[in-house]
Amino acid sequence: MTASWISLIPGIVTQSAVAAQEAVAATLVDIRAGAEARSRVLTGELKSSWRIVDDSVVSDSDHAAFNEFGTVHMAAQPMLTPASEEARPAFIARAHRIYSP
Repeated sequence: MTASWISLIPGIVTQSAVAAQEAVAATLVDIRAGAEARSRVLTGELKSSWRIVDDSVVSDSDHAAFNEFGTVHMAAQPMLTPASEEARPAFIARAHRIYSP
């Protein structure tokens, strides 16, 4: 009995790692969509600048940080932070499905 249990461990670890990568990828898509939806639209450049790069959501726009955090002349209009917070419960639920007994 013990030998068969031990032989299952590598497969379980591999399945968990794949499922975790899928959960992260799905959450990144959710975060990008939320950031796009919250982006200010004057020319559309900021809204279309959101990308997923190396397990991160980034913007190619030079002024994304100014909008996210504000300046001395402009109040912050966060996009990425609220999108991340909104995606948190879904990510936690995905993680629970993977790692809960």
